[in-house]
Amino acid sequence: MLVGAELFFEVLKEGKIKLSPNLPVLQESQLGWLVSGPVADKVIGTVKVCQVEPTPTSDEQLTKLLKQFWTIDELGGDTSFPQDDKCEVNFLETYSRTKDGRYIVKLPFRETVEDLGESREQAKRRFVALERRLDRFPEIKQMYVDFINEYLSLGHCRVVSSAEL
Repeated sequence: MLVGAELFFEVLKEGKIKLSPNLPVLQESQLGWLVSGPVADKVIGTVKVCQVEPTPTSDEQLTKLLKQFWTIDELGGDTSFPQDDKCEVNFLETYSRTKDGRYIVKLPFRETVEDLGESREQAKRRFVALERRLDRFPEIKQMYVDFINEYLSLGHCRVVSSAEL
């Protein structure tokens, strides 16, 4: 059984037995005893998995906990979003496949550029600040330049002159 992290510690109880440094740890839980840790090949030739039945009183708690586990991710109401529909329509209308099976999809852009605000000026300031920092570390700057040149050679973006900025 796979138990999510949000419920794992709810299942654990107080009892814990550490056998020795090279043997597993026994941990009491609402599911019975859990066994975790290393198994030395020289000490134990085979590993047997056993289940310890919970007591009748904890059986009700276990049932309640398992119901909570299965219903914890259920959402009420409508879970669809208009943006999801737009993305799906964009994909269906613009996708194509290359010879090697990769998908090509046109990226959706907002119709009004004004929504971007002052991002160009902010990007320029950040770029200039990055160049100043890299000037202090010539080795790292060369690695950065090499990476950008490789990125450009793969056709991922185009070169923009400083006049265009």
